[in-house]
Amino acid sequence: MILAINIGNSSLRFGVFDGREYKTGWILQSKPIKSADEYVVSIHAMFSEYGIERQWIDGVIIASVVPQLTGIFRSAVRGLLGIEAQFIDYKMNTGLKFPIDEPAELGADLIANAAAALHLHGGNTIVADFGTAMSFTIVNEDGNMPGVVIAPGVVSALGSLVADTSQLPQIELKAPERVIGTETVGCIKSGMVYGWAGLLDNIVRKIDEEQQLKSKVIITGGMAHVFKDVLMTDAVYDPHHTLKGLQIIGELNVRK
Repeated sequence: MILAINIGNSSLRFGVFDGREYKTGWILQSKPIKSADEYVVSIHAMFSEYGIERQWIDGVIIASVVPQLTGIFRSAVRGLLGIEAQFIDYKMNTGLKFPIDEPAELGADLIANAAAALHLHGGNTIVADFGTAMSFTIVNEDGNMPGVVIAPGVVSALGSLVADTSQLPQIELKAPERVIGTETVGCIKSGMVYGWAGLLDNIVRKIDEEQQLKSKVIITGGMAHVFKDVLMTDAVYDPHHTLKGLQIIGELNVRK
């Protein structure tokens, strides 16, 4: 089995795969940052909760966009499982090509999203990831990754709005029944949900116009479930898309 870990700025997402089959997973918060020993305890507790034996895990593949956690998780995996984790970068075997100015600047999560798009959907795909930032990763059918679009994340924007406005309450983000709000919380929900849905619809349309093709759209990330039923764009919702990309890259780079 493979343990895939996506280390993001807001959350740590874990997925256990048997081959390409996603078996189970869980989410931990990225902050505050803990020690390697503390993460060993946390992961071991999750293994126990989900009935996973440590000896079943024969590989670990990690995408990290948090440098402070990269070394910590390298040590945690070594301490818990006695194996060396693989960390995603653009030089690995992914099936992708990067005709961009600075491939070394690509986030590991974006590479994982692109790999899953190519190997599971055949390319000509846009992966819209509703994470701390909102990213649009473009993958062509020949494996070229011509670029990425990045916008502010919906949760970050909502948090900034609430933090900077003393009379606004904390808000659980979900689609309101009506677009036109009649009280403060409903007004904000409408603006955030339909505003970011419109952002996705427009960016996808502009990407397709620029490339002169019709892309398949995958939505993923922590907040994607909020938007899956309000988009005008025809999109496939896959909450495990990034982890699937990690598993695929791990499979392509098995250490002999």
